[in-house]
Amino acid sequence: MAIFFTADTHFGHANIIRYCNRPFHSIGEHDAALITNWNAVVRPDDEVYVLGDFIFAKNVEEVESVTQRLNGRKYLIRGNHDRTELCESSFEWIKDYHEMAAHNLKWVLFHYPLHEWHGKYRPNGFVHLHGHTHNKIEKNGDPSHPETSNKRRINVGVDLHGFTPIRAKALATRIHNEANYGHHS
Repeated sequence: MAIFFTADTHFGHANIIRYCNRPFHSIGEHDAALITNWNAVVRPDDEVYVLGDFIFAKNVEEVESVTQRLNGRKYLIRGNHDRTELCESSFEWIKDYHEMAAHNLKWVLFHYPLHEWHGKYRPNGFVHLHGHTHNKIEKNGDPSHPETSNKRRINVGVDLHGFTPIRAKALATRIHNEANYGHHS
């Protein structure tokens, strides 16, 4: 079983293509590509933590028509566009905030980027994963960018990761290999 993180898929949201300059001609093409990319890396027994803004839907059937085509057990951290009442039957749970441990790291999951989070200043402290900012405000991993507060705060949104969920083990390896891991900025 592998663990994956993603955010800001915006299934069914036609305006997201223009808003984020996503390379798709229609929302149908967009959704099909994201589903294909998801299923190319996620297996049925894997866990996927979606850090908000999963889908624009009018009813439960629209949500289920997407989630039933996606591999893995899905967990939702509520984003500003998520309607809990439509998503409840499609996710293992829905929360505003979650902390977990995996791959010798502790993870803080929240839709919005935080400047401060639980464990930020502890040696080998928590890593904060988020979405929300798409590709507009920060450039993931660019320490010179003014919105990058710490190398242990990572935007897992699809706009920055090839429209594909990110494997937790790959993130952990990257973090453990960073020269300043465990030192606060």
